This record gives sequence, C-alpha cells and structure tokens, in this order.
Amino acid sequence: MAKIPYRKLYIDAGAWIAITNKKDKHHEVAKEFYLNIPEYIELYTSYLVVSESFTWLRYHLSSYIAFQFIGALEKASTIQSVKIVYPDAHVDNLTRKYLQKFKDQNLSYSDAAGFAICEQLKINNIFGFDKDFYIAQKSLWPLG
Repeated sequence: MAKIPYRKLYIDAGAWIAITNKKDKHHEVAKEFYLNIPEYIELYTSYLVVSESFTWLRYHLSSYIAFQFIGALEKASTIQSVKIVYPDAHVDNLTRKYLQKFKDQNLSYSDAAGFAICEQLKINNIFGFDKDFYIAQKSLWPLG
C-alpha cells in the first residue's frame, strides 16, 4: 500500500459494518483497507458510531456478531490502536451547530457528531462510505 498522506483517520459506522458484514457490498475493500492501515495512522471512532454499528449488526445479523464486534473494538481500544471518543459538552454544542447548519440535508445526529469530533481533533479523512461527510468537506477512504 502506498504511503497514506494523513496522520489521523476517523472510522465511521459504515466502515465497521462493512468490515464485519461479509454480505456488505464494501466488505472486501473495507477489510483490505483496514488491515493495511499503517501503524503511524491515529485511528478514531466515536461512542455514537460504536452504538450505531452495534445496533445495526445486532438487528440485521445477530447478537453474536454484534458482541464479537464489541469485543474486537474493546481489544483495539485497550491497546490504543483505535481511540473511542466520548462526546463532551463542546462536541455536543458543535453537533447541534452542524445539525442547524445542514438542516436542509438528511443528516443523522451521529454523523453531525462525527463532523464535530473531526473538527475538534483536526481530522480531515474518514474511513467510511457515507457521502454526508462530503458536505463537511472531508475526504472519504477507501473509495472517496
């Protein structure tokens, strides 16, 4: 894999779901991309993304797979390969500002919080498949 031109990457729910769900149309590309992310890249996701991913996996696949996902993410979080960001008051305020700013868009609260977290942490690159991140002028990987 060529050197990736960024140091931080935010992982959205679509990426986690695609990695976990073998029937997802992006499964192979997501899995390959994730497994080849260089160690120098700081990986972030959010509590809301974890919630969204777990819920989707539980309702659409099974409790077993959803709990496998949580276990793998917990392990990655413990060794600091993925940092889970918990929203604070500042992120919550920014989230509401993004929801208001883009009220003409079909934007979820979780995605608006993702915008806020990326702003706070100065992250411009997203691992995911949700085109909503384009409205916040973010780059999507791996298909973006």
